[in-house]
Amino acid sequence: MSDLSQAAVLDALDAVKGNLGDGHKAFREALQKTNFEGPAPRPMDRAHVELDPEGQIVVDLSHVYKWPKGEPSQFNDPGAIIRG
Repeated sequence: MSDLSQAAVLDALDAVKGNLGDGHKAFREALQKTNFEGPAPRPMDRAHVELDPEGQIVVDLSHVYKWPKGEPSQFNDPGAIIRG
């Protein structure tokens, strides 16, 4: 199973709140509504990145930059990208 289809299955499970009763009918309906291809509904989030004094890239997963649909992007904020 590819990463994309795994994500689709997890999204469908989330949509039915994990309930696989009723012969999986609600789950199958949720899968039919799932976008298996693209485009993605929004860009992937970015983690904070910076260079340490030795020039190594340091990634901080506790600080995430987003670009929610219809809202301003955080992708140009300091730390969202390493600029040369």
